[in-house]
Amino acid sequence: MSGSSQATWLATFGLLGLVLLFIFTRARGFAAAPLASPRMRRVASRYLPALVAGLVGCLVGIAVLAQSGQVSERAVSSGPVLTLIVLAVLLSLVIAVLVPVLGFTLGERLKRRGELEAASCVTARAFLALLAGGVGVLITMFAAFALTNPAPGG
Repeated sequence: MSGSSQATWLATFGLLGLVLLFIFTRARGFAAAPLASPRMRRVASRYLPALVAGLVGCLVGIAVLAQSGQVSERAVSSGPVLTLIVLAVLLSLVIAVLVPVLGFTLGERLKRRGELEAASCVTARAFLALLAGGVGVLITMFAAFALTNPAPGG
């Protein structure tokens, strides 16, 4: 594998890891707020890690199928690889939307209590999580297709 291929893979998976870490940190912050409901805490502590594990599992599955030599143009366009790619993108979309919903809900609760400054801060953080989630979806799509095209000789 050439140096540029290694750098591309490192950058892709490093950025994906940073995005997931940022989103996970935001979710924990939203769930730790005093106005967060038990359901919000459950989403941040149980469901979000399960979604991230599913996303990583899909990417690992794509990599395993690619290394087994079963990936061809036909296999990517119909088969288990396509299923894993679609599932990875859908999981990424759910993660990208779930955490901002927690933040926007918390912001509305703060707004109803009259804490407008805190509400705008939480809403801004939720919007940043939404942007990061969108970037995460794009990176996930790139990573999934990069895994189906392993570099020659590697």
